[in-house]
Amino acid sequence: MNRHAFRKRAIGATAFCAVAGLAVAQTLPQPGDSTQAGTLLHFGLQSSLRHDSNLDLAHASPGSSTILDNTLSVGMTSVTRQSSFLLDLSGILRAASTPASVRDASFDGQKVKLGYKRIGPSSSLELGGSYDRISLQFLDPLSQTMLNGTDLVPTKGTRRQFQANAQYTLGADGPYGLTLEARTFGRRYDGAGSQFYDSTNTRVTATGRMELNKDNALLLSLMSGNYAARDSNATHERQQSVALTFGHNIDKDNQLKLTVGLLRQKIDSLTSTSNRTRPLFTVVYAHSNGSATQTATLDHRLTPSGNRDTLTFQHRTDLPTGLLSFMIGASRTEGRSAQAIGALDYVLDGPRGRFSVRLSRSVSSPWDLTGLDTQEELLTRAAASYRVHVNELTGLRFTVDFARSDPGNSSGGNSTQASNVTAAYERALTRDWQLSAGLTHRNRRDPVSGAAAGNAVFLTLARSFSIRP
Repeated sequence: MNRHAFRKRAIGATAFCAVAGLAVAQTLPQPGDSTQAGTLLHFGLQSSLRHDSNLDLAHASPGSSTILDNTLSVGMTSVTRQSSFLLDLSGILRAASTPASVRDASFDGQKVKLGYKRIGPSSSLELGGSYDRISLQFLDPLSQTMLNGTDLVPTKGTRRQFQANAQYTLGADGPYGLTLEARTFGRRYDGAGSQFYDSTNTRVTATGRMELNKDNALLLSLMSGNYAARDSNATHERQQSVALTFGHNIDKDNQLKLTVGLLRQKIDSLTSTSNRTRPLFTVVYAHSNGSATQTATLDHRLTPSGNRDTLTFQHRTDLPTGLLSFMIGASRTEGRSAQAIGALDYVLDGPRGRFSVRLSRSVSSPWDLTGLDTQEELLTRAAASYRVHVNELTGLRFTVDFARSDPGNSSGGNSTQASNVTAAYERALTRDWQLSAGLTHRNRRDPVSGAAAGNAVFLTLARSFSIRP
């Protein structure tokens, strides 16, 4: 490989090597993807040394900690014309010196991910599942895609997460179709604080589709869900719904969808039992214009907090040097004031660097299958990153992450929030080896522990590569 080709590949590798390190985790390829045809084996090794002034983010730091994490990853993808398969395995060999335990060695961060998809002449089958186990003392909550307010409270102990999904579609290319889907998500805690509790959420959906003509279609959906939590009230919630959706293509650039139905909710706890049946409806209008898409949505449905109305407007456009997507709206629960919600996703690629920002403010519920352990929360998240390309092999990265949770419909006094500010130096040492070094400042504030802060310096060396057996 010539020097120019190595530098070109190193730029992409260095850009991918984020401050937290480099991972090998793959996504399930599409059957027939010619770029990944055949069998590929993926390997990764990452060693990260970190010195933290306040690992547990205690109000008064008990002392500094030094952690050495060695992450081993191995994966496999196999793609044929009609099917694809994914397997990912990883774990962390950790050596830590903390004020509580002078020296400690452990095997942590075990992860398993499976995926399978098969496409037939008029049907498709997709299966997936994952499991991970992590020590909460060493987990950065802001690195998680699925997040709730409880995650932002520092604690010890371990957390196990599992999720599984299965979907079968029949008649995908014909005028009549049927889709069956089942999903489950669960969390289990050991040795964590009292605010952490086990929960399991399962949902089964059946959807029938009938095309009336080339511009009109009907969908009939049946859903049954079960949410059980081992919280202080032993909450057990069940939902069943039936919904009819009418889809209409107004013209080639405009589409309209109207959904009406009924939802039944039963909530059992140690203190009360409630049964409610309410109507649900959703109206979605979408307009496409070249590289831009605008969508307006009005939604009314029953949630754990009561009837909720949500109105949103979303815009997405592909820019010559990046991407712009935003959503603005409001959400209101019966008997309460409206809450502003929104999202922003912006990416700008320039000759000397890459800037990205992602903002979101939304009402989340355990029923969304997002890993939420509690009742509805108003979640606000912000992440900004700027990478300066010093040269073809070297870069500087600056990132800011923020998250805030307001439980239920409150705002202010009971909020939990966290923020990280990181500056890092990144360099591609060879075609496969990446180096990252920098410092991080962390802040947390919650109603239990109050405010806390800590600083950390880190050095990460990582390698990832793929081979064909």
